[in-house]
Parts: sequence; C-alpha cells; structure tokens
Amino acid sequence: QYIQTDCNYGDRAALLKLDDLLSHPIPSKDLLVVTTTEIDTIGEQLSSNAQTLMEVILSKIAKAVHQLKKAGYQKAIIVADHGFVWGQDFQIGNAVSKPVGEWIVQKSWFVAGKGSGDSHLIELKPADIELKAEVTHFQFLKNYAGFKSGTTYVHEGLSAQENIVPYLEIM
Repeated sequence: QYIQTDCNYGDRAALLKLDDLLSHPIPSKDLLVVTTTEIDTIGEQLSSNAQTLMEVILSKIAKAVHQLKKAGYQKAIIVADHGFVWGQDFQIGNAVSKPVGEWIVQKSWFVAGKGSGDSHLIELKPADIELKAEVTHFQFLKNYAGFKSGTTYVHEGLSAQENIVPYLEIM
C-alpha cells in the first residue's frame, strides 16, 4: 500500500498494474514498478482450481517480462510482499488446538491477546517485535502446523515461509 499511495515517482518512474502493462503501451522509464494481487486473492479464496489460476497469473508475469524486454528494459526483478505456504491439505497431526485465552486476533498460525501458551508456541510481547498493540502477547506456532486442518494457502504468522521472501532477477 505504501508504494501505491506515499511514493512520488516523478518523471523517471511509473507504477502500473500487471493487466494494464499487458493491455497498454509500455512507458519508457528508468524504473517501472508493476503490481498484482491476484495470487494472494486466489489463494485466500481456497478454490479447487487455485493451482490452475495461479499458473495463469505466472504466465501473465512471464508474458509481461517478455514485453518489457522487447520494450528495451534490461532487468526485471520479481518479488512478493511476503511469503506463503501453498500445497496439499495439512495432514492429520499438523493441526494443533488454539491455546486457551481471550484472543483479539485469531489466525491460522498465530493468535494475539491474552492467554496461556504451550510447547507448540512461541510467546512474544508487542515490545519484543517493536510493535505497538493493545494485546498482552502474541502466540506463534513453532512448527509447520496450523490451528485448523484442511488449509491449502497460508500467509500469516512468524514463520520462515512467511518472512523469508525470495526474489527472481531476470537479466
């Protein structure tokens, strides 16, 4: 959201949505930022054809890179705003019970509020992660598990898959 509202691009840079890049002439700029939220949207809807739809988006990204190269751009960097886990349903045993407490926020991989912890969780106070929040603490799952089974797409919590974001640089 910051990049869409708080940046002044000036004459040497531009911000475009992926679909606009594919359907309009490509501007000649020193920096072109292209965004899409389609993969996130598809994952969050948890439809049975999510993989097929994600492959369509990846094809659109590949087509955009090809068009950018034809337009004279020499480098493309593809990056997400966060990581995620996407795969087959979590198996039995990969789900753990939510801890007992008064949780203001309840997500698939963490809860925030006031309550007890257990050996499956890492407890952090807002100050531990330099966050201002009106909760006593956060409880994050330690392992590759969730508070509910049957989830195919998860992008929340304090996990390597959420916080280590790979990027692809194409020259």
